[in-house]
Amino acid sequence: MDISPYCIAACEELASLYSCILRNWIETMASPLDTLGEIVKILDCALNQDQRIIANIKKATFSACILLLQQLQRTHDEEECRPAVKLLHIVTSLLQQAAFVDSSRPLKDLVIDLFLIEMLVKYLPAPVIWLPVLNENSTLLFLIQILDTSLKNRTDVEFADAVLHLFLSISTFYDVASSLTLLGIHQSLCLSLRRDEAPQGGGASQLVLSNSNHKPSWIRVWHLSLALITTLLETLGRDFLNCALDFVGVHEEQLAKSLEAVQSNQSLASLDEAEHSVAVLAQLARFHREWRFTLPHVFDHLKKQVGWLCQACSSLLSKPQLLSHLVDLASERFPSHCVSSGGQEKCDASGGGSGGKHVHFGSPVEQRRRGISSSSSSDGQSLASPLFIRIQGKLLSVLSHCLTVMRHMSPGLAVVVSDAAFDLEEHLPQLRLAFSAPALENIEMPSFGSLLAALNACVGILPKPHRMGTPTKSPGGSGGSTLPDPSQDRSLLIFMIENCFRLVVTEAAIYLRNPGVDPRVKRLLKRELGSELVRLVLVDSEGMPN
Repeated sequence: MDISPYCIAACEELASLYSCILRNWIETMASPLDTLGEIVKILDCALNQDQRIIANIKKATFSACILLLQQLQRTHDEEECRPAVKLLHIVTSLLQQAAFVDSSRPLKDLVIDLFLIEMLVKYLPAPVIWLPVLNENSTLLFLIQILDTSLKNRTDVEFADAVLHLFLSISTFYDVASSLTLLGIHQSLCLSLRRDEAPQGGGASQLVLSNSNHKPSWIRVWHLSLALITTLLETLGRDFLNCALDFVGVHEEQLAKSLEAVQSNQSLASLDEAEHSVAVLAQLARFHREWRFTLPHVFDHLKKQVGWLCQACSSLLSKPQLLSHLVDLASERFPSHCVSSGGQEKCDASGGGSGGKHVHFGSPVEQRRRGISSSSSSDGQSLASPLFIRIQGKLLSVLSHCLTVMRHMSPGLAVVVSDAAFDLEEHLPQLRLAFSAPALENIEMPSFGSLLAALNACVGILPKPHRMGTPTKSPGGSGGSTLPDPSQDRSLLIFMIENCFRLVVTEAAIYLRNPGVDPRVKRLLKRELGSELVRLVLVDSEGMPN
């Protein structure tokens, strides 16, 4: 039956009107699941009647379906799953038709299809239900192929962003991650993405400054790609190792630049990119022996960059007044709250911070204690500003990944102490024999002083009620150095404190076991670490995990 254009136009208007009404009245709806079932029947009928109808009502009806799915909780009931499974069949078939039948259609128009697929996947209970539907219509293969073309031609950034978001949400399942790997997602992210993330003049971190974190951009595509590689490696482990090594080998320079940029640019954009980059390395460090054997030069280069990044983050976190000064300068110069290195010389001069390249045994413990006490008595309003708290939280997250990398590459205290055949040549120390507080202007590997400063900073940031095991409210004016959402931050801080303790003690054991280290240096090492670690254990023993 031939349907008139007036009828098709009326269907489009009614679908748009329904979507608007539903947006305002959805909170009072008695049964969103029944309504979703009715919309699925309408879509199925329109799909069988005339393709022009579905093309005109798709955007409004898909928006309505998304609103309804947001009101529903994941279910394991087979009857309740049927409308969602049927809707997934419709969406995937329409996605393929739009690509192969109407290839002139902008890919941006398909973003809502991808978002609806993501919502359906979150609603359905397990991949055993929705993965066969995606495989039946070759949806994953089609999306990877279009993504590859988009990355090569640097077109349709909204579509690439939506595809990577979908892949990121489903790659936590082993079967899906295996399918993505077999279909060659890593090849697109290695070769096709390379030309798009190449820095222009000052690295990707500066390119981020002109883009919003909430809008699709090629920098955000790069961040999503890093997150996807991290998730796939975490899900598949050794089965994805070769692909991850290929990715790191191809993007070595960009990863190194993003880590190095934190020393001179503490913007949220720069820290965000460094966080995604070092998260990949933290997962890859679980297989550091294979990494070092396969890509020795890449391994040495990025390991050095992680060490420098750890030094920079420790310096900033252990000097909250310095960080606050950088934030204040940025607020004055950049309304978009970017903390750049424009005022760093002035800030470093006022913030101080001793730290040399040689072993220094002055009074580093007292220096660190004075740093913590002076920071606690600093201006509460500056340290409680939302921008300061966000940047401090980013620095903590980046440093936690750095510590994870170093911990994975550490042999472990039990091995160092008990293994009679422990090879000192294979496990070289990761920390320098220096105890001074870290300085941001010195580009060097982390020392014992760096990790002790980070340890003090974490203990100082950890709210006192948390140490006693009681809940607290969000920080006010007096708790300026604390972070929002204490329940999550406490676990992160405890994780960092534990890692710092283990790394410091393990590295000290390596030095003490080395016959080439002067006995006087060993005694000084024991005395410095003993006094500092005992004090910290006494101060925060109730907040540490068992």
